[in-house]
Formats: sequence, structure tokens, C-alpha cells
Amino acid sequence: MLDLLGGAQDRHKKDIDELEDPEQVLNITKVYADAVSQVTNKLLKDTQVWFGLPEEFRHGNSSLMQEQLEIANVGMAVLLSNETQIFAYDKVGVRAERFDRQHYQVPENRVFTHIDHDNNNKIELPEGFATSLPEDDQVAITFTSFNSLHCVLGQGIVCDPVDLTEKIVVKYPLRGVVNSYMMGLTVGNTSWVPPPSVDNNTDVTITFQHLFSGEQYELNRSTAECVWWDADNNSWSSSGCRFTYFNLTFSKCSCNHLTNFAIIMDINGVVNPDDVLLGWITCLGCSLSLVCLAVAIVTLITHKLKCQRSASAKTTRIIRVNICACLFVSEVVLLAGLDKTENEAGCAVVAGFLHYFLLAYFFWMGVEGVNVYFLLVRVFQTSRSPLRYYLASGYGLPALIVAISAGVRYNGYGTKTFCWLDPNYHGLIWAFSGPALCILLVNVVMFTLGMRVLLRQRPGEPSRNKKEARQRKKQLLKSSFTLATLMGLTWLTGYLYVSKGSEALEVLFTLVASLQGVVLFLVLVILPPLPRAHLVSLATCEVLKETQRRKKSLATGFTMDYSSESIPINPRGSSELDISVARDIQDRQVIQNPPSCGGEDQQIIFTVKVPITPRGSSELDIHVARDCKNNKSSDRQGGQYRIESSDRQDRQYLR
Repeated sequence: MLDLLGGAQDRHKKDIDELEDPEQVLNITKVYADAVSQVTNKLLKDTQVWFGLPEEFRHGNSSLMQEQLEIANVGMAVLLSNETQIFAYDKVGVRAERFDRQHYQVPENRVFTHIDHDNNNKIELPEGFATSLPEDDQVAITFTSFNSLHCVLGQGIVCDPVDLTEKIVVKYPLRGVVNSYMMGLTVGNTSWVPPPSVDNNTDVTITFQHLFSGEQYELNRSTAECVWWDADNNSWSSSGCRFTYFNLTFSKCSCNHLTNFAIIMDINGVVNPDDVLLGWITCLGCSLSLVCLAVAIVTLITHKLKCQRSASAKTTRIIRVNICACLFVSEVVLLAGLDKTENEAGCAVVAGFLHYFLLAYFFWMGVEGVNVYFLLVRVFQTSRSPLRYYLASGYGLPALIVAISAGVRYNGYGTKTFCWLDPNYHGLIWAFSGPALCILLVNVVMFTLGMRVLLRQRPGEPSRNKKEARQRKKQLLKSSFTLATLMGLTWLTGYLYVSKGSEALEVLFTLVASLQGVVLFLVLVILPPLPRAHLVSLATCEVLKETQRRKKSLATGFTMDYSSESIPINPRGSSELDISVARDIQDRQVIQNPPSCGGEDQQIIFTVKVPITPRGSSELDIHVARDCKNNKSSDRQGGQYRIESSDRQDRQYLR
């Protein structure tokens, strides 16, 4: 039949050469173009017949068929005048037209849509199309669209979802599937090439609807290409074309020339309904975690500003704020950019940020374990705070790891399917897995040492002091162990899922990982009594009331309070966890003539910081309470105060 098309072309040329009337020439050309379109439609009726031919012969004949169809319709288009001619059949559609250049200044006239699929499949000429053409009176354009030619030029017999029936055994992945209808555009009787442009705003834009939708099939984005049929080489080529947009159902390409276009990609399989469930779990879990983390950060920061206690308590709060902040940023980046793979450079940046903040989250968890070890085991003898070293470890070490891995294996940041480290790229995934495993090991060691200290009895301590210190240590160790257990179980299920591939483990890992922020909120804010009480005060606006009360008290020159707490102090063997220490002599406050009480039942709390030198401590916060009515807490003698202490040595020194 292709030979008949060649013979018909020769006969048509001979016929129009014998005619002088332009109207007759146009009518004969229309008949000829319609006949060629009908023959092409019949050739593409049953695509399975083509697969009985060798691939080389099949591709060669399809190139010849496209060429004959283009010649016939371009010959008709150049004879038209301010007119459009359309041939629409089951497997092929043709739109030929010829208008002046002003006609194509209108944006709608530069859009050519597939005859059967409206705006889902279309070719858009650039804005400067008309002005880039030679100055002819009118411009002839031919648009062709095919419904089954993609099957003939694909690599397998499965070219449409309707082919995937129970009678056909399909082995995934399907390689080189043409996942769109073919469409082509010709300007005049020559191949029009857009003029060069730096920002590519003169390229042709092609929109394709996926035949195999990503909502039902697993599309391999890494193998997707915008291609055109190279009739000279009888093969697909991607030269001059690039992806500008890709999602589950649509793709957009930009090309710097005109011909017959399509997109090809691999189909990895059918979408598992569990994947949809996992997507919802991730989205909802991370959203809930972000809310909880934001509340936790605000609570811990404002609680720190409100309660300026010892340096150790301040350091612990700063560590926990950074843990929450790193996880918060990680989940924001994950939700916003994990699947934004259209821009390779942008995807690599997202992968780098995600790598850094997840590592920072892990390292701050490690810092938490080390800090607990120092509080429970070691006794600080110097005034130097470890916070600077914690900050360097929590943010500096992750930055160093990311810088080295990105510098050596930068091509592994971002894949075609997600913006994360490529697990198959020269072991790059160990730039995350290795440090994470080390941090887990460090936390296990720190917990073991902490338990050893907690179970060990310390001689020489008063029973009450020992009980309270033990209770505080137990609470601190419990919260730290809970955080370490959370992190360990989360990533243990992740490693088991990767190695075993179980769907149950996949669901469990997704659920636990997405709810880490919720667990952090419970452990750091809800369970500890002080942060929980502060959160309640925030929710009930008690903080604002207290701030106003403090401002009013400062205006009178002293602070009013209605509660006092007596803490027994034993300088010998006491650690930073047990007492708070003053090292700056400027912190001392000398009270000679305290103001009188404002009322009979009011109690005034004076805080006096004085340097003392008992063994094992260097700061003592002494609360001197005077009851205006009963005068039970302290005794004024000659304008000075006598301060009671539970230890004879302390009592003598303080006098």
C-alpha cells in the first residue's frame, strides 16, 4: 500500500501540471490529500500487523508513510487562502491552513490541539513566530496528529493501557514505551527553525497527556525523554528538546525545531494502593508534626526566657530547641521539595538541604546524650560553658560532611524520581547512614553510663538531698532515653524495610518517621511538669499577666512573690545538677535597708548571690525570705541578715 502512495504522488504531480485553473488545482489537491489521509488511517487501524515486520523495516516504512502524508497536506496548505482544511479520522487527523502573519499575532491562533483530545495534547508556536518568517503574503501551516503511530514506533507490543488485559502476561519494567500520542507541525514546505534566543522564549512548546497515567502506573521519570522522529535515521532523537514540566498525568517539552513529537519512558509497574496510603500518612503525619514542633519551639524558648536557672538547665533547653528546629526545617523541605524533580539544579539543592538538616537533627540528638552524660557523671570545676562546642558539633560537623560528599559525589544529589541522595550512586547514601549509625551508638553508650551512675549509691550525702538529686537525674535520663529510643526505632525500621522489602515495615517506618515531631512534643513539653505548666500558662495568657505584674513590681524597687522554696545544700560531692553556682563577683547584691512590706500578709523574696568556696561548687543562689507577719524565715540583726544553712561549715562561712 505504501508503494501505491508513491505511485499516487507521481500521478498527482502529473495531473496538476496539466491544469492551469488554480481552482481546479486546489480541488484536485484536496482530493489527493484526503485520499492519502484515508490510506494512512487504514494503515494504522491494526497496529499489531506492523509487529510482524522486522524493526528496521517497520521503522523505515513508517518514515515513508509520514513523509507521504506531510507532502500531500503541505501541497494543499500552500494553495489555500485565508482558509482552514481539516481531515479527521479514527487514527489520524490533519489541519491545514494558510493565513497572513497578522492572524498569528493572536495567541489562540498559534495553538494547535489534537483533534480528539482538545487542550490535553497541543503544540504552541512562540510569541514571535510570525515576525520570524520570511515576508510572504500568507503563511501555510500543517498540523498532523496520530492516535496509534506511537504503537508502531514503540519497542514493545504493549503501547496502550487497554492492551494490559489478563490474557497478556506483562513483565515489568516496560522499556522505551511511547507514553503519548504523536503530533507534528510543518510551516510552509520547509522545516521552520525558531530564531536563537538566550532565554528560550522562541522555542515551540508541546503538551502531552500521558497514556499511562502516573496515578495508575509507576512512571520512571529518570528515563523520560522528549523526542522527535528522525526520518533520516529512522529512529527517535531528543536533540533540541527538553522537559519543562512533568507530573503524574502531563508533560511539557520545549523544542527548537518542528517535526513529529512524542515522549518516551519506562513503565515500572502498576501503582500499589498502599503507596497512596503512604502518601497520605506522610502528608498528614508531617503536617501534624510541624504544628507540634512549632508549639514545642515556642514553649521551650519562652520558658527559657522566663526561667533563667542554672547554666546546665539553660544548655539543656538550647539543645532541645535545636533538635526541634532541625526536624522542623527537615520536614518543611521534605514536604515542599522532595518530589520537585523538574529542575535538576533545584532538586540537587533540595537534596543538599535535606541531607544537612537531617544530619543536624541526628547530631543534636547525639549532643543531647553527651550532655546528659556530663550532667550525671562529671562534675564541672570551671566556668567554661560547653555550649560553644555543642553548637560546633550540632551544625559544623553536618556541614563538613555535606560539603565533602557534595564536592566528591555531587551528581548523586537528586534523582529523576525524588530529591534525595541517590542510593545507587557510588555509596553516597553512607554519607547519611554512616553518621546516623554512629550517633545511635553514641546514645546507647551514653545511656549505659547514665544508668550506671543512677544505680550507684553515693556515700556521704544526706538522704533528702540524695533522693531529690536521684529523682532529677532519673527524669533527665528518662527523657533523653526516650528521644534516643525514638530515633533508634525509627531508623531501625527503615533499614529493615530496605533490606526485607516488607509492606508492613514500609507502613510502620512511614508512620513513625512522620510522627517524630509529635513524639518530641510529648517528651519535651507535655511530660515534664515545668514546660507543661508553662504551655498551659501560654494558652491561658498567664505569661502576659505575670509580665505586667513584674513590670509593676520593678517600678516599686523590689519583687513580690508569694512562695519560697528551701533546698538543702551539701557542698561536698554536689554536682552542677544539684546546685547553681555564681562565678561572677559582680553578681553579688548587698541588701542593707530592704524596703518595708506593702501589706501584712505579703512575703518578700530577696535573692542574694555571694561567692563561696565549698568543695565541688562555685555558685550558690541564696533565697532570703522575710515574713512580714511572722518573721520565721530569717532574722534581722542590726540591719544585716543571718542566713541559715544545713551544713556547719557553710553556716560559719556565710556569717
